[in-house]
Amino acid sequence: MRKILLFFVFILLLIGCLKKEMGEILWVNYEKGLEESLNENKIAILDFYADWCGPCRRMENETYKNKEVIEMMKNFVAIKINVDENPEIANLYRVSQIPTIVYLKDGKEVYRTIGYRNAEQFLADMEKVLKM
Repeated sequence: MRKILLFFVFILLLIGCLKKEMGEILWVNYEKGLEESLNENKIAILDFYADWCGPCRRMENETYKNKEVIEMMKNFVAIKINVDENPEIANLYRVSQIPTIVYLKDGKEVYRTIGYRNAEQFLADMEKVLKM
């Protein structure tokens, strides 16, 4: 029994290592993300989404899995905000459609997109914001 348990622990650790190796975007919550953005002098990307939103799921499964997007996102603080769970934050940024991506520099909005963005469009948005 102990050997079986150790085997499963080993498999879980291996899966965790492989997942990190493949790369993924490190999303943080709103409060932590704003603080990190200000402390590290990085632009924050706020992704307003809902679980039931088709274009939001498409961005999650396609755009955010793109290797170039994952690499470029390291220049930003990535914050995911579920509008159903956090309506007060969505209202604060006047989000009425999803997906909405809001870019904050020094805590102030500098750019916004509404609707699905493929990897190429999202990369262009990020490059544009970095030059601001």
